[in-house]
Amino acid sequence: MSKVIRPDNTEVTFKYDSLGRRIEKSSNEKTMRFVWDGNTILHEYVSWDNSDIFENLVKYSSQNNSEIADNLVTWVINDGFVPSAKITNEGNYSIISDYLGTPVEAYDKQGKPVWSTELGIYGRMTAFIGKQNFIPFRYQGRYEDVEIGLYYNRFRYYSPVDGMYTQQDPIGLVGDNSILCGYVGDPNITVDPLGLSSFNSFEFGEITPFPSGLHFGQNRIVPNFSTIGSQAADLIVGRPVLEVAKDISLGKINPNEFLISYTTDPATGKAVTLNIRRLAALVEGGKFPDNVIFVSYDKVPSHLVADIKNRPPSTTISITKNKDGSGLVKSVTNCPG
Repeated sequence: MSKVIRPDNTEVTFKYDSLGRRIEKSSNEKTMRFVWDGNTILHEYVSWDNSDIFENLVKYSSQNNSEIADNLVTWVINDGFVPSAKITNEGNYSIISDYLGTPVEAYDKQGKPVWSTELGIYGRMTAFIGKQNFIPFRYQGRYEDVEIGLYYNRFRYYSPVDGMYTQQDPIGLVGDNSILCGYVGDPNITVDPLGLSSFNSFEFGEITPFPSGLHFGQNRIVPNFSTIGSQAADLIVGRPVLEVAKDISLGKINPNEFLISYTTDPATGKAVTLNIRRLAALVEGGKFPDNVIFVSYDKVPSHLVADIKNRPPSTTISITKNKDGSGLVKSVTNCPG
């Protein structure tokens, strides 16, 4: 989305970088710019009259005698897209979030409350104390744009009134969502920090202990975890599977960081994972989460069912560079079973 025309004919425009991250929001001669750290906002600042003096903050601040914008805000965001602090020229503030990672309170350095909020079922702010946008983050990963009444969710925009996205899923029909924009799942138990979730295993499944006989439903996987659409924490996204496995074995990554869901293959009755690279990293690392999510076979998206139908469940999977199976990196074996 590049422009919104409000009922009063005011235009709100947006600019994005080559990775699709929003770097500018402009309206009424006021421009807010954003500096990113991966998929999270690190800095934001405002310039007036469309001044470009701070357009490239990183380049500008590296110059001698540079003058950083007085209204510069730095956000401290933990793994899982949970804001924990706001740093400004006027003071530093601690942010308290609920069990889902939604900010609900903010305190100054003396411990005095400066902001709090209550949200409706789909994330719309129903009550607040302090300045409404003092903390602009709502449901995990969603940044409120008060100018247009929507939440920016990294890859698309979300309406807290309707409980749905206003743009189609970037991966289109592959998301297995017939209406493409789609209503979100139960926001009391799930999060979608990037606005890319195509399958909510919590909605269709039940939490169970990690099964003793969990199998792979494919013959091969690529060497790295995905960067697009992944809901994993930053310490996992985009990294080599074997590198993550090593961190698991060394205790640097807790296996409970991994959300693993599985179903039962109707032909063999065996348990088959729906999260193949995650299971491969766990198997190679030799450690497993306490719980997983079981999803009934009839609730599994069709593109995942296709993999299970075409291949018998296996306790071994190959990590290869190429789709035809060539470029073998390693065979991961001894899947618990």
